[in-house]
Amino acid sequence: MLQELKDKSQSLEVQEANVRKLQQQLEAAQKVTLANRMLVRKLRSHAKMVKETVTKKHLAASNFEEELLRAKSILSAVKRKIPTAVGDTGSGRNSPQLESLGSVGNENQKLMITTTISEQIKSSLATKLNKLSNLSKLENSEKRKLEGTSDSSEETVSCLD
Repeated sequence: MLQELKDKSQSLEVQEANVRKLQQQLEAAQKVTLANRMLVRKLRSHAKMVKETVTKKHLAASNFEEELLRAKSILSAVKRKIPTAVGDTGSGRNSPQLESLGSVGNENQKLMITTTISEQIKSSLATKLNKLSNLSKLENSEKRKLEGTSDSSEETVSCLD
C-alpha cells in the first residue's frame, strides 16, 4: 500500500512537471502569437502607406507624361512652322532684291521668337523627363523596399516558429 502511494505520488509529480512544462510552452507560444499579430498590423500599415505613395507617384507620372505629350506636340507644331516662316518671302511677285527691309526684319523676328520658344520647350521637356526619371527610380526603390520588408517579415515569422 505504501509502495502504491509512493508510486502514485511520483507519478503525480511527473504529471505536475509535465503540466508546468506545457504551461511554459503555452505562454511562449502566446508571446510569439502576440508578436506576430503586432508585426502583421505593422506590415499592413506600412503596405497601405506604400500603396498610397505608389498611387500618388503613378498619378504624378501620368500627369508628367501628359505634359510631355503636350510639350512634344507643341514642339512639333513649332518645328513645322519654322520652315514656313523661313521660306515665306511673300506672294512671289517681288524679287528678292525688291523685298522690303521691314518684311525681312519681321521674318527674322518670327524666327527668333520660334527659336526661343523651341529652346524653352526643349528645356521644359528636359526637366520634366528628369522628374519622370526620378519618380520612376523612387517608385522602383519603394517596390524593392516593400519586397525586402515582406521577405524579412516572412523570415521573422518562420524563425519564431
